[in-house]
Amino acid sequence: MQTKIKYLWILIYFTIIQNAANANDSIEPTVEIAKITDISMGTKQEMRWLVTTNTLNHQPRWDGLTSEVPLSSAKAAAKCLVKVQELHKDIKDWVVQSILIRNLSCDPKFRGFQSCSNIWFYQIRVIPRNIRQAHELEDLGRDQNLFQVILMDGTVVEPNINPPRQP
Repeated sequence: MQTKIKYLWILIYFTIIQNAANANDSIEPTVEIAKITDISMGTKQEMRWLVTTNTLNHQPRWDGLTSEVPLSSAKAAAKCLVKVQELHKDIKDWVVQSILIRNLSCDPKFRGFQSCSNIWFYQIRVIPRNIRQAHELEDLGRDQNLFQVILMDGTVVEPNINPPRQP
């Protein structure tokens, strides 16, 4: 018999998903660390980045003040670019549009969770340098994976996209 606990919302869009099956078939709990809702081409699409609690517990800690960041923005952007280039092999030249570094413990949905203290991650968006190619990706609805989430240990987190856009 399989028990499923799907969503526990704390404030806005905080999700802990636990799948508990028999002892041999359990899935580790995950936490939603980032979410983007895109409404374009007459459709709504959500991109959610889920990370296992075990992965979060093994992230380097950083207080933002007393030492250098565990993963530089340049290294994080390079990891982002590698992933985006894998997904868009036809585009050769890219530019970083934005880099956001976030502290989970400052996010209202994680306040009170001591295990999330001083865990940071990057949200990075790259776009094609060629503006025509950038517009083509957008017009075709293929721009949703230009955002990437990179953890401080260098892990690139795959987004869950719902519903997936048709190619």
